Amino acid sequence: MDNTASQSMVVFENVTKIYDGGVTALDDVSFTVEKGEFVFIIGPSGAGKSTITKLMIHEETPDEGYVRVGDFDIGKMHRRNIAALRRSMGMVFQDFRLLPNKTVYENVAFAMEIVGASNKHIRRRVSTVLSQTGLSEKWKFYPDQLSGGEQQRVGIARALVNNPKFIVADEPTGNLDGDTAEGIMELLDEINKCGTTIIMVTHSQQIVDRMKRRVIAIENGKLMKDEQGGYSYESL
Repeated sequence: MDNTASQSMVVFENVTKIYDGGVTALDDVSFTVEKGEFVFIIGPSGAGKSTITKLMIHEETPDEGYVRVGDFDIGKMHRRNIAALRRSMGMVFQDFRLLPNKTVYENVAFAMEIVGASNKHIRRRVSTVLSQTGLSEKWKFYPDQLSGGEQQRVGIARALVNNPKFIVADEPTGNLDGDTAEGIMELLDEINKCGTTIIMVTHSQQIVDRMKRRVIAIENGKLMKDEQGGYSYESL
C-alpha cells in the first residue's frame, strides 16, 4: 500500500463481505476517508451501509480485501485491541442509547470514566463539550426530560468527549423532525469544521442535498458513486 493510503483515516480496499446463506453484503468495495473530511454513506435498506459500519468497529471482519481504521488492520487485529479501536472513534446512534438513570452530565462523563480519566479532567472536558453542543443549561436533566433533539445532542457530546479521531453517525437524524434534524446537522458541521472527521450514514436526500459534502453511494453491496458536493440518488 502506498504512503498516501497509510495516512488515511479509513481505508477499504477491494472489500467483500458475505454472510451466512450466501448473502453478499459488500462486493469489491474500495474507498478512503481522509482526516478532516465529512462523508455521507447513502443507499437503500440492505445496500451494505450497516456492514461498512460494522466493519469499522470490528463487529464484522472482511472475507476478502483490506479494512484499516486509524492504525488498526480490522482483518488481522487481535480481539484484545477491539476496545482501543472503539475508543479511537465516537459513535452517534439513531436511537440515542443514553443511560436513562444518569443525568446529561453523567451520561457524557461516563464515556470518560470507562477510559480511566481523572475526575478533574472529566469535569473540565464535560463542561467544554456540553457548552459546544448547547447543553450547558441541561446538565442536571435526565434523558426523559429532554426533547429528541436534546437527547441526540447528548449523544453527540458523549461521542465527542474523548477527542476521537473521527465520529461515525448512524442515521443520527432518523428519529427527528426536519427543523430539529437541521440543528443536529449544523452542530455536526461545526464539529467537522473544528477538525473532527465525520462519516454519516443517512437515508435523507434533503440533508445530503443541503450539506453538499462528499457522498459514497452503495447499492446491492456495490459502490455506485463516490462524488464531492452532494449527489442525487433518485435511483437508489
